[in-house]
Amino acid sequence: MTSPLPVPGIAWQALYQGKTVHRDHAAEARHGNKSHWYRVTDELRSFPSVTTVLGIIDKSQALLNWHQRSTLNKLRYDLVNYLTAEAQKGLPPNFEAVVDSLLAKAAQEPDRIKNYAADLGTIIHKAIEQTLLGQPPHNQPPNCQAGIKGALAFLEDGELTPLAAETNAWHPRHGYAGQIDCIARHEDGALAVVDWKSGSRLYPAYRIQAAAYAVALQELTGEPVPHAFIVKVPKQSPPSGLLYESDEVPDINEEFLTFQDALSLWNRLHQ
Repeated sequence: MTSPLPVPGIAWQALYQGKTVHRDHAAEARHGNKSHWYRVTDELRSFPSVTTVLGIIDKSQALLNWHQRSTLNKLRYDLVNYLTAEAQKGLPPNFEAVVDSLLAKAAQEPDRIKNYAADLGTIIHKAIEQTLLGQPPHNQPPNCQAGIKGALAFLEDGELTPLAAETNAWHPRHGYAGQIDCIARHEDGALAVVDWKSGSRLYPAYRIQAAAYAVALQELTGEPVPHAFIVKVPKQSPPSGLLYESDEVPDINEEFLTFQDALSLWNRLHQ
């Protein structure tokens, strides 16, 4: 998807008018590891996405993999020894292979759950996008209705008028790109970026991501972008009746400094 700007009420600066930005699948295939890259008109290089850059400071996945592997190894050792001692010679000759098979299936369960959640999150994002582009909410999948309702409620409560959805943007000087979930006009007249989330909670690191989008949009439009929001929408109707949770980045410039540090380190490791 190329950038749909200009849109009503907003346009790129003259320097960037006529340029488009789109996913660079060739670069993604070269780099692998689920990284996202973008190509911009007339630019000789590809730009890594904001989420790809921020992956360098996220060590949770490696830690979780080590924890899972260690737990399963210990479980296998104890299970084989215990059952061997209890059953003595009554075990089948392929008992250890059976145990290994069961543990292999258990090890895949976290990824199965994570992938399902990611796929549903993508579907919800797409449904919100289509709704903001003018399609009736009831035309979207049933499992997206709670998310759509939450997104619309946030925009109404925050007195935000959406201008564009799922817009690709880039920062030519700093050398990064990404997809902004929603660009809106705040009640005070200023531009705002909104990043939809459908996970279990709002993490402080999300502020860095939203700040990077806000700074890129400011560079491209020439307008100040003083507002950046992260909004968690539900995957199903919450029993509490809470339609959304939101967090506004308190200091975009400060969070962007952290992003610049991550980008500098990322560039050094990917020269």
